[in-house]
Amino acid sequence: MSWCLRSYYACVTLPGVANDAGLDDLLGKFASSVLSELLAGNQSDLWSAFDDQYDEIQGDNPIPAMVARTRDFLSEIDFQDGSVSMVVQSEYDSAIDCDDLVDALARFLLPYAAEPYVLLRSASYDNGGGYAHQSICRRSGDQVVIESVPELLERLLAAPPHVINSLLDAVAA
Repeated sequence: MSWCLRSYYACVTLPGVANDAGLDDLLGKFASSVLSELLAGNQSDLWSAFDDQYDEIQGDNPIPAMVARTRDFLSEIDFQDGSVSMVVQSEYDSAIDCDDLVDALARFLLPYAAEPYVLLRSASYDNGGGYAHQSICRRSGDQVVIESVPELLERLLAAPPHVINSLLDAVAA
């Protein structure tokens, strides 16, 4: 018999979201953005987050149920100085087990975030030991992509040394 505990999460700060009403409004926009894809069956993996709301999502006013359910994936919500900081998370084998919702929400929130990226972390502990992985959600042209940090570093370090040194010097300044 084996066991596994896993969490997939991102910490996000959103300037301009000053209270619960503002956060719910933004989550309503997120719900609207994925609703047609859910109903068309194009986001089947995302459905697992909303299984219990299936009847409400098929109904006349699905957005409030989707906002309430999406809120379940948020923790450590802290409103300060006209912004909100929070953790968006999925936990393996729990009521909030849907990594696809975390990815979709990270992609959606990126334009509103204080940073030009969202760092996604996966932390696991099992009988074989603990491990962690990181990915970065960022813009690439007119798209939002999620790329593993090791792949990003390999690509960066494949650049000529003078480019890397210039980047590192700019960061250190």
